[in-house]
Amino acid sequence: MTTSTTAPPAASPLASVAALAPAVVGGLAIGVLTSFGQGWLPSALNSLANSAGSWSVAALLLALLAPRRWAAVVAGVLALAAMMAGYDLASVLRGFSVSAGVTLFWVTAAVVVGPFLGGDGPRPAVPDGLRPLRRRPAERGARR
Repeated sequence: MTTSTTAPPAASPLASVAALAPAVVGGLAIGVLTSFGQGWLPSALNSLANSAGSWSVAALLLALLAPRRWAAVVAGVLALAAMMAGYDLASVLRGFSVSAGVTLFWVTAAVVVGPFLGGDGPRPAVPDGLRPLRRRPAERGARR
């Protein structure tokens, strides 16, 4: 029995960017939903739309979709920053003003906390239904 010591082929730059797309798109959507949710949710649930904890959990879940640890670290940052961008965009669309200072604070928090949410600790097993999302984009079409 022989074993192969060849490394897997390197992912193309486009595939690396595509691996981060769910974090950005999901982050934008969560940010928009947060802004609108603050007006829609009943008072008993309003704290969910005004909590850093909710965004932290969302960033962690979005980062779990990344195929590699480095991508998960970057996805954690991008998800949180995209949530802030989506929140600001939706707030402007709702007729509210956006504070540059508040945005800078939360984007700084994204840069500081995002890597820990995205890549720290062991990577949990992914349920079979989500496993195709976690593979590298080049592998997604292949059946095992």
